[in-house]
Order: sequence, then structure tokens, then C-alpha cells
Amino acid sequence: MLLVAVVSLTLGVGLTAGIAAVRDRDASPTGDALETTQLPIGEPANVPEITGTVEPGVPAGSPEGAVTAFLDAELAGDLADSYLLLSLPDRQEYRTPAGWVATHADVLPPVTDYEVEGVTADDGRAAVVSLVRFEPSLDPSVGLVPARARATWVVVAEGDGWAVALQESTFEPLHPPEGEAADAVRAWAASHQRCEPDGEHTVVLGLPALARALCDAGGAVQVGDVERFNEGFDTNSFLASYGEPVLEWARVVPVTEPVELRAVVAPIGQDWTVIGVLDSRTPR
Repeated sequence: MLLVAVVSLTLGVGLTAGIAAVRDRDASPTGDALETTQLPIGEPANVPEITGTVEPGVPAGSPEGAVTAFLDAELAGDLADSYLLLSLPDRQEYRTPAGWVATHADVLPPVTDYEVEGVTADDGRAAVVSLVRFEPSLDPSVGLVPARARATWVVVAEGDGWAVALQESTFEPLHPPEGEAADAVRAWAASHQRCEPDGEHTVVLGLPALARALCDAGGAVQVGDVERFNEGFDTNSFLASYGEPVLEWARVVPVTEPVELRAVVAPIGQDWTVIGVLDSRTPR
């Protein structure tokens, strides 16, 4: 799955072996990084065998130029062009531009913006650090994609230029501050208390009937401290939907009034969203 400082990553519930996990990082300018999330970078899983002659790359004139050209092509949807900026091992993995296009959705989330923050180079290898924005999502087939990540692109000398070594590159997901999870649950519970059709969001996992019990319940909503989501809770339905990474990026916020329950939240984009409800008596 994802990275620690400099390790590669991938996305999906069924992930390729050899992918490392992202660990806690310091707070970003606009939020804290949680321990783990998923990004679909690396070798795609469950795709047809790709055949064909590996096409020669078109390396860029500098490490930063390779990354900016690659990301500009991704932004424009010019996947044939972004393929040509990949390193030889990456091009061998996807074989042809058509193979890259066919597997791209399983490999890299849609990029919506980026900015380069720094470049270091040494002996034919370079690291280009950038803040990258993706289309955030949470989906059972691919897992969690954050809205923002700090990417360390590994760039290698190839031919007379530089190419992006995608499978060696790493991404530090940047999630909203954990403290905002309690506010999100308070707003969610209040909307259910007002009997709004879906509350703030539709809850599909755990015990959604507990959320419905909030309808017309009297008294102000009160919530407790944010807790880590771990195997002390009833995690079965969450693990079945999102795999082991859910234990890293999800958090639990207890609602103590007017109905006792525990809300499970996910950092989707720059907001915390309730994705499930647990009984307040769930053993810990």
C-alpha cells in the first residue's frame, strides 16, 4: 500500500506484494497526515496480460522537467505522452502506450493539480518533491484516494535525459486534521436528529439502524474524543469493504447524547465523513 519516507505504493483492496505502508508524518500546512491510506501506484492487479513491443521513451532534459512534463500530460489526459516519460522498467511493465492506458485507472488516481517543492540529484538519480492533488474518493474496489499527497518522484538518467521511475516513487497522503472528525460527527448526528432523509451522508456499514434512532431524539448532541479504529471494534463489514488499510485511516467518534453509538469516519477529501455506525457497547 503506501509509503513511509521513500517507499513505493499501490491502491486497491487486493494489492501487489512488495508495497510498503505509509506511516505518521508531521502536520501539513492545512491538515495532519494519518498513518495510512491507499494510492493506486505500482503494479496493477487483476488485469489482462499486456503484450507488445516496449516503445522507446522520450526522456526530458532535467529531473524537474521529467516530472512536470509527466504531470502536465496526466492533467491533460494525454496518457500516451505520460507513458513516454516513464523509465524503462515502467515501460516494460506496461509494454505499450495502449497497455498503460488500459491499466492506468488501477495504477494512478486522476491528477487535478500539482506544484513542485524541491529537487535533489546525485549520480544519475534524482528526487523531485511535489504537492499533488488527486480526485478524492472512497470506493470498495480501489480503497481510499486522498485529495492531496506529498509526492517524492524518483527520476533516473536514461539515454540523454531523465525519466520518471513511477514504481519507485512515494506518496505521503495529507488528510484533514483529526480533531475535525468530532465536529463532523456532531453535524452528522444533528442532521439525523432533524430526521433529514440521509442525514449528512448515507451510512451503509455496521448498524445503520442506530443512526435512525437519532430521529426526533431530544437533547443536544454530545460526542467524545476521537479514537483509533482497531480490531477491538466490530470491524468485519469495514474490512470486507475496504481491506486492512481501513484500520489505519478510519477513526471512531463516540456519540454520548441523545443516543449512544460510535460513528466510524473516513478522511474523504478535506472532510471527515461518517461511513458506518457501531454499538456503543462494542468491546474494546
